[in-house]
Amino acid sequence: QQQAGRRAGGTPALTDWLAGCGGGWGRYLFPSGVPESTWGVLHCMDIQQAAIDSTRQQLLANPGSPLAGQKEGAAALLDRHVRFHVGNFRELPRELAPESVHLLVYNLGYLPGSRDKHITTTTRDTLESLRQALFTRPLLAVRGLVSIMCYRGHPEGAKETAAVLD
Repeated sequence: QQQAGRRAGGTPALTDWLAGCGGGWGRYLFPSGVPESTWGVLHCMDIQQAAIDSTRQQLLANPGSPLAGQKEGAAALLDRHVRFHVGNFRELPRELAPESVHLLVYNLGYLPGSRDKHITTTTRDTLESLRQALFTRPLLAVRGLVSIMCYRGHPEGAKETAAVLD
């Protein structure tokens, strides 16, 4: 029996961090067609509970999710391999060890399908989170990757995109 966080042979499993859950597309951060013993932990963070709920639902029920349809049960796998954090991503989760994250994903903008387009990520919070994650308390592992998806179709998003590119 493997524990989340360890691979066969005792080597560390991959840890990913999804900053801004969006519409629940974090399910694609889980590998399809590979043994569960090689999975790590996906940390999902969003300021909106609705985004967390959408991500949880997508991971549990969507046929495209590797968790759906597992013999052991998707809920048990979700509990073992996903950690949800409701809050602002400028406050990095304390349980993320330095240099432990192999994929750092930022989904910037607002919650797709939301009626309230005023709840958005902000330039200040995004830059602070990136500064912390990459320099102050570096989360990125050796050969780790960063993906930043900017939605610039609203005023704050345009400022945020320009600041990230700068």
